[in-house]
Amino acid sequence: MRQLRNKSEIKLLVIMCCIVYFTSYLTRLNFNASISEIIASGTLTRETAGMVSTGGFIAYGIGQLLCGYIGDKISPIKLIALGLILTATANMVIPFLTVSGFFILVWCANGFFQSMLWPPLVRIMAESLPSDKYNKAIVQIAFSSLLGTVVVYFLASACITLYNWKILFIICSLMAILVTFCWLLILNRMKLMDSIELSDIKKKDQGPSTSLPKKIWIYYLLPVAIIVMLQGIMRDGITLWMPTYLNEVFQIPIASSILTVIILPLFALVSVKLTSILYIKLKDEILGSLILFIICLFTSILLYPLYSSNAFIGILLMSMITGCMHGVNTLLISYLPARFSKMGKTSIASGGLNACSYIGSSISSFGIAYVSKLYGWHITILTFIVISSLAILFCLIARKEVKKSM
Repeated sequence: MRQLRNKSEIKLLVIMCCIVYFTSYLTRLNFNASISEIIASGTLTRETAGMVSTGGFIAYGIGQLLCGYIGDKISPIKLIALGLILTATANMVIPFLTVSGFFILVWCANGFFQSMLWPPLVRIMAESLPSDKYNKAIVQIAFSSLLGTVVVYFLASACITLYNWKILFIICSLMAILVTFCWLLILNRMKLMDSIELSDIKKKDQGPSTSLPKKIWIYYLLPVAIIVMLQGIMRDGITLWMPTYLNEVFQIPIASSILTVIILPLFALVSVKLTSILYIKLKDEILGSLILFIICLFTSILLYPLYSSNAFIGILLMSMITGCMHGVNTLLISYLPARFSKMGKTSIASGGLNACSYIGSSISSFGIAYVSKLYGWHITILTFIVISSLAILFCLIARKEVKKSM
């Protein structure tokens, strides 16, 4: 793949990657953003809506593995375009469905289509951008995802207030279609597509790409995968259940407590920026993750005796925890896969680790609900301490092998 040197080309590529990832959040999180209204309107029951949401995330996680593998074999530009147009189709279909089973089927398909976007995006950036530009691009990509989270919730609120929830999916679908055409048009003009396809041909002529040594899988990637899963539990678990925590502990109305979710991306923005500065100094993803989990551990210990004392303190400390987890996510899912570019395994490394993150998300969706309901929030906070401690242990294991394996 041709490595870009021209500043305007680099800037344009990064902008397009950010727009694609921003769009992926609009077309993936719009169901969760409007789920309360979908239930209230009688379109779906609470149980069915939960199955739709969970099914989409499971399909997304499974798809990351498959599309991560495929993304190293075919043109990532075409794979991204295919994913965008298919997710646009799924979003356009949703408003016209009346049978609950079809909602589950279509949204699971949408989750799989979404998995076609992230692994090839990482491959394109890792192979076509100089390392310093890649590091900056990753921060901008993270910002675009957080911006997408905020925008989709505000857009959902506006659509529901002015019309109904269905218009949200139509708007997101049209956005994805527009971005697909812009993506193909601009990258075709940059001649990046031709260079990628030529590099693919050369790889085929040279035979299969070098397999990752078994030692890397066992002693390095396996503990990293566990770390990613643990951060997924913490990050998405707090994001999903913080409104319930505020309602049950402080009797804050659900409608008001939902607004606190908007605070989390703001902390995440700061965390991602600080993480990028930390990475530039350390050049070590595992050490950076270790530092962030240590901060998370002490924050969780502080939260344990204070979780029911004051709502502001609870929100602040939980926001700090999720901010640290966004930092870990950036280090291990965005920065780390670039190390495998010379092996031709960037896409599969990124997709596999991202899949582990969503395994953690799936665990947190019912795990935190189960623990908090059965044992109370004080035990739930205690699990944060345990998870942070386990993550620190696995960081130390991975850190021990990183120089030997890489």
